[in-house]
Amino acid sequence: MGSKRKLAKQILSILRNRHSDAVNLYDLFGGGGAISFNALGLFKEVYYNEIETSMVELISEIQTNGFNPEWWQPVTREMFVENLELTTPTASVIKTCWSFGNNKRTYLYGKDIEELKLSAHDFIVNNTEVKRLRFNQLTGLDLPLFDDNLSLYDRRILIRKTVKGRSDLERLQNLQSLQRLESLQRLESLQSLQLTNLSYEEVTIKPDSVVYCDIPYRGTVTYEGGDGFDYDKFYNWALTQDSPIYISEYKMPNEFIEVNAFPHRSTLSATNNSKKTIEKIFWNGKGKYFETTLFHVPVNG
Repeated sequence: MGSKRKLAKQILSILRNRHSDAVNLYDLFGGGGAISFNALGLFKEVYYNEIETSMVELISEIQTNGFNPEWWQPVTREMFVENLELTTPTASVIKTCWSFGNNKRTYLYGKDIEELKLSAHDFIVNNTEVKRLRFNQLTGLDLPLFDDNLSLYDRRILIRKTVKGRSDLERLQNLQSLQRLESLQRLESLQSLQLTNLSYEEVTIKPDSVVYCDIPYRGTVTYEGGDGFDYDKFYNWALTQDSPIYISEYKMPNEFIEVNAFPHRSTLSATNNSKKTIEKIFWNGKGKYFETTLFHVPVNG
């Protein structure tokens, strides 16, 4: 929730550099999978855990049967609402890729930009004359049809380059729906990702591992079904583990050590999405880590 896509590489760089000998990564609050997906190739084994069953089932479905081409199609606000109570793979894709901040409750785009974003998505995916004319009508552009050999990713980037510098079209710089779908499609080739559907404390952590926890942020909007998250229980669990555990939060008890901070824009509120926040990474103080020095000397934490 809130999406770690933009911060994933920075977070993983910290974990990988501080624990260069770590064999495994455990992403215990996996959510939309940004950390796990980006960690593949950096660790021998990556373990994605998520307590919400539908997300785990969706990833497993894609790994087993591939990415359904129908999932590329645009989803309107009405379609999103119709799928909220369904548990099919398609419904899971819709709730995951078309919800604001990945909260699986609120439609991704505000009503003021919904038509524009949907039109861009529709044009990129379907590339028909009707979709092209509608997109050009809404934007005032005069784009031709895309080359059929151009990938959806390259079409999206072409749109982004075309509107760059146009303040009236700056909202087309990021088409979150397509970016999320692109991430899900990658799962077809990520067979090595290990999946569990457990509460964090039920996951068995192997030696030589580093653990990342993107817990529900205290004092902010809650996750679906996240009311009543026991923070004290989690703090005690993290402090009593032998493995190095890193936690994303705004603040933590004094027993945890702040190791880095990232200024970024909040995505936890539809009415506050331009607010700059400082997201921090805390460590439970366990495990051997490497300090960044000229000689790269290991230090026992």
